[in-house]
Amino acid sequence: MKKISIVLLIVIFGIQNAFSQNVVITGNAKTYAGDVLQWRGYTNQITFHEKVLAECKVDAKGNFRFEINIKKPELSFIHLSVFKGILYIQPGKNYQIVLPQKQEKSKADELNPFFKETEFFVRCVEVDSTDLNVKIKYFDKLLDSYMAESFKQFKGKVSKNTVDSIIDLIEKEFPGKQNEYFANYRKYNYAAYRLIAYERNKEKFIENNFLNKPILWNNPAYMDLFNRIFNNYLKILYRDPKGKAIPYNLIKRKSLTGLKSCLDSFPYLQNDTLKDLVILKSLYDNFYKDDFPHASILFMIDSVQYSTDVPEIELISDNIKQKLTTLLLNYPAPDFKLKNVKGKEISLSDYRGSFVCLNFCTPFL
Repeated sequence: MKKISIVLLIVIFGIQNAFSQNVVITGNAKTYAGDVLQWRGYTNQITFHEKVLAECKVDAKGNFRFEINIKKPELSFIHLSVFKGILYIQPGKNYQIVLPQKQEKSKADELNPFFKETEFFVRCVEVDSTDLNVKIKYFDKLLDSYMAESFKQFKGKVSKNTVDSIIDLIEKEFPGKQNEYFANYRKYNYAAYRLIAYERNKEKFIENNFLNKPILWNNPAYMDLFNRIFNNYLKILYRDPKGKAIPYNLIKRKSLTGLKSCLDSFPYLQNDTLKDLVILKSLYDNFYKDDFPHASILFMIDSVQYSTDVPEIELISDNIKQKLTTLLLNYPAPDFKLKNVKGKEISLSDYRGSFVCLNFCTPFL
């Protein structure tokens, strides 16, 4: 019996390893010595909630090491005050990287609510042309330059033949079988290019690019296109005679089943998981536009979360709900900790059940 248990453990361990592997990121950055750095990713690319993939303290000599366990390639990043470093990581890969010299935010940047970090591709040492980051960086450069030139030359009116010719030229730069993640990255960037240039039949476009196609949760090219196409999409659909019952099912009945039945009238939205994602994206976009009551939107988000068996949909539902209800009336306020005048740390939760008056101010510098 004991031998059987050991064998089962080995098999289970082997299966887990087959689906997930470590990524190691190392380097030396003396200006960050003593700092605690976090390597991050997105939990989803609709709300763009962040998750910590790994954390490490840079030693006195500037050495750092991150270990991350992932199952598939994904976009990751690191916040460095005024910079945001981007790195596409793959299971089982080791990356030796170079970070920019540390630069603190100015006082003006710290007080600016619209401050945006400068994004850059993290430089990797000793990588060859097959590296995913090298390929994506080169592809982005090619596509951007061809698009800019073609739109300038044809004054924004680019024909199908022109676009197809440009795509053929770019594809010649990537012969042979390519990494699946990179292949999909190119595919959905090309689709976005076609949409800008000449695609006018949105229903056919959705059918060709999203219906019965895998949902690429971690691929930014797919998700960028999805977010663009399905922005506040329920509002578009209820203007169609086939979707006129959408507000009734959403507001009056508060019925997810009824809402999905309305979407069944649109042949290009037949995939159930795609329907859930379109509903969530639409409700998220519509929350501050006042087309639908907040209570109905939040109720429907809960309905999607509790009815799905897809982990990604459940997580996105939860992330959307968190983001929409933060500071919303009748929902718990986000907890925080501060020190009082005596240096004692107190938190908002210490005053649960009491009335609390908060006064926010900016001291003169």
